[in-house]
Amino acid sequence: MDYHIRFAPRAEKELDKLPTKQRTLIFSSLDGLAEDPYVGKKLKGELQGCYSLRVWPYRVVYLVVKKDRTVLIIRIAGRAHVYR
Repeated sequence: MDYHIRFAPRAEKELDKLPTKQRTLIFSSLDGLAEDPYVGKKLKGELQGCYSLRVWPYRVVYLVVKKDRTVLIIRIAGRAHVYR
């Protein structure tokens, strides 16, 4: 049973700014997240409870909501900017 992918408004804006080729890579990675949302790295600190998925050269920060079987994409940005 797959999870549903949802985007936070900020993540949608960040995704819209990316080149088409990079967007395609990210969408294909998100298909994998729908099947197994726990493949990413578990984050610590301010983003505790979230996960990070590397889609070079970007990071996708997301939250898994088990109750709703949803993966909420919070941020999509380069490593230098995504954790700020």
